[in-house]
Amino acid sequence: MAGTSNEKCDLDSTTSPEAPVLASSDRDDRGAVAPRQNKDTEKNASAGGTYFVKETTSDADDGLKLAKDGVTILIPQPSDDNEDPLNWTWLRKHKVLISLLLPSLLTDWGMTWGTTLFQAQAVTWGMSVPDVARSVSGGIFLQGPGGVLAVPFVQRYGRLPVLFWSQVLGFVMVLIATFMPNYASFTAFRTLQGFVATSPQVIGLSVVHDISSSTSLTVLERARKVNIWAFTFLLGPFLGPFVSSFLLSRISWQFDMGVLAMFYGVSAILVVLLGEETLYDRDKSWKPTAGASKISILVGIAGAKAKGQTSLMLVSKQLLELLIKPQLLLPTLYIMLLFTWAIGIVTTVTQFIRPPPYLLDNTQASLFYLAPIVGGLTLQKQLPVIGLAAAWSLMAFAQVASTTAISAYALDVFPHHAALASSWINFWRTTGGFCVTYFQTQWVAKSGAATTFGIQAAIIAFGFIFVIITQVMGARWRLKFPAPSIAEN
Repeated sequence: MAGTSNEKCDLDSTTSPEAPVLASSDRDDRGAVAPRQNKDTEKNASAGGTYFVKETTSDADDGLKLAKDGVTILIPQPSDDNEDPLNWTWLRKHKVLISLLLPSLLTDWGMTWGTTLFQAQAVTWGMSVPDVARSVSGGIFLQGPGGVLAVPFVQRYGRLPVLFWSQVLGFVMVLIATFMPNYASFTAFRTLQGFVATSPQVIGLSVVHDISSSTSLTVLERARKVNIWAFTFLLGPFLGPFVSSFLLSRISWQFDMGVLAMFYGVSAILVVLLGEETLYDRDKSWKPTAGASKISILVGIAGAKAKGQTSLMLVSKQLLELLIKPQLLLPTLYIMLLFTWAIGIVTTVTQFIRPPPYLLDNTQASLFYLAPIVGGLTLQKQLPVIGLAAAWSLMAFAQVASTTAISAYALDVFPHHAALASSWINFWRTTGGFCVTYFQTQWVAKSGAATTFGIQAAIIAFGFIFVIITQVMGARWRLKFPAPSIAEN
């Protein structure tokens, strides 16, 4: 990277900017700014394993676009094309962001929605509650592979069609599950629901990257967008059961599931009304689906006809390459440990708070989901329920903070592979959640809540060492294990 760096900060200890910036401080004899030549400013900004915040250079003016201050080089560089998402108005960008939020909310919302129905379903099917609770395990597990398999389609056909079909298919799977007469068929379609409806958790980072403002000088703006997106799918596991449990006190569990199907239908409609394709080929300065009709873009026909797109095989190959990059693998393993116990308590908590000593009814149980996560001593010592609620809230805060920070870090480290990096974050997160539903209840019954949750807390504390190692070794790893050479569109 040409020039001398005056200010630089290691990416591991910084937040992600909306439009990461390089400032040219060298001036010519007349005092004019002389920005440096930099074709791919975003890629070069993180070259050498270090993220350059400011540079000094004596290169001649190369026509790079600057912010309103006349000094700051915009990263990534917007084109002159009005269809470039970086050139869209604030309103147009945020309409797209809004269209992403409800689908992101419904990914985990939709799977944990059924966790408050176990007692009623056990009566219907003549099964034990722990056995019925396993109906969500397959869906939670397949959220991981479903997100990974969605990535090649996101890159080949576009963000919008994958988002649209995830909501349509989610609606269909939940609707069919609602009318299934037995546990096996209900579980089968709930499992398919998890597989087809998880892509919003993968698409989010790509959309945030695509629409990052080209005029804002606020370096925290991209991180704010990541935080908004991450908050929706982290809120889902608690808000879904909250609504579901409230409804269950008034309607049957079948109608309760029908309401979930309605939410997916509304989400699909919002995608149709507000969504736009944000995939843009910045090297060629053109939008692959430009000129196509909205319906053609939605269903994926326009993306299939687009020329020069990344192939499904290439993206699949890059997915595997990214998986073994230590700068991504270690932080995502920490996410797995954190969410293992978080999802575990969400999917089993009603089995603890409905029996003695708490005896919470449907309305009380639903309110309990407003104060998410784990209070082991409270459960074992039968202390006031507020202790459990307070401890749950603290862990929920840790989830949001950790996921936002690691997602923003991944976007900085792999700016041209946002969907790929996001898919592995989602994969490890849901893998942990899948496993725990098979042993959480039995573990608490055998060892007691205090011992069980105490061990879980110790495992999370141990896992934090992965984050520390990444902070220490991150710059070196990014030099030794760079991102795949052929970037996504």
